[in-house]
Amino acid sequence: VYLSSFTIDEQIKFFNLFPNERFYIYHNSVDEAYDFENCHIRPINKVDFTEKLIRCKGVICHTGFQTTSECLYLGKKMLVIPIKKQIEQIYNTKMLKKMGVLTSDHLEITQFNDFFENDYSVKLNYQDEMKQVCDEILKFRS
Repeated sequence: VYLSSFTIDEQIKFFNLFPNERFYIYHNSVDEAYDFENCHIRPINKVDFTEKLIRCKGVICHTGFQTTSECLYLGKKMLVIPIKKQIEQIYNTKMLKKMGVLTSDHLEITQFNDFFENDYSVKLNYQDEMKQVCDEILKFRS
């Protein structure tokens, strides 16, 4: 979970409503790691976050470019919540929704139950286009 626009207290209160799920919550207001029931609260740490991202079942985050792109590349299911009044987040949310990613405007029990019960992963077919790129570049060599 990476939802910087929600406080840690809001997130713990909400995610404790799902006792059968385990959450690793990363937040910039956290200085030291601690656990509370099914929530594992962690400070922002790129290495730790990446390791958890690779192994997790799904990701709950805002609709910034980096985390959502990594999730798409890894084929992770996502539930995304755009940060309000951030135009790029609104546009990213619309595109992700068209691709099959589950979206929500806020922490909503019904949406999250749906997320836990269903597969909202998007599998993209990344093709190796290196030869084509090199051929295009070589056309312009002197």
